[in-house]
Amino acid sequence: MTVAEQKRQLRRQIRERKAMFSTEQLANQSERICRRLTEHPTWQRARTVGLYWSLPDEVQTGPLIRNYCKEKQILLPVVEGDHLLLKRMAPDTPTVCSDNYHITEPLGMPFIRFDQIDLMVIPGMAFDRENHRLGRGKGFYDKLLPIIPAYRIG
Repeated sequence: MTVAEQKRQLRRQIRERKAMFSTEQLANQSERICRRLTEHPTWQRARTVGLYWSLPDEVQTGPLIRNYCKEKQILLPVVEGDHLLLKRMAPDTPTVCSDNYHITEPLGMPFIRFDQIDLMVIPGMAFDRENHRLGRGKGFYDKLLPIIPAYRIG
């Protein structure tokens, strides 16, 4: 079995396990995870944070974004072609629901001062003990993360 086939099989198994959780269980776990994140010293010091609007089976980040976009510079990914751009999300930022992934994306100019990002919160299907990430298979974050020197939390 090739590595690509192994990854596809692992993604399928993870999707099946995640489907076992009820909406309420996901909300409770998400709340606990977000609370731990906001207690992390790097989060507390961070002025500019890269986050993500969650897909239905991910840690729910909407409340986190809404609660902190007034006091921190929150950056959200926007899919453009084969790449992710980061755009600022403020309380008054206009948004659009993406056609491809049905997630909220901020409108505006891309953020390009990657050296100013203090923390990147990264979604993933799975992470191992060596901090390797298994994504959804499109490679968006694989292209973005090498150019961002920020502290990362998955």
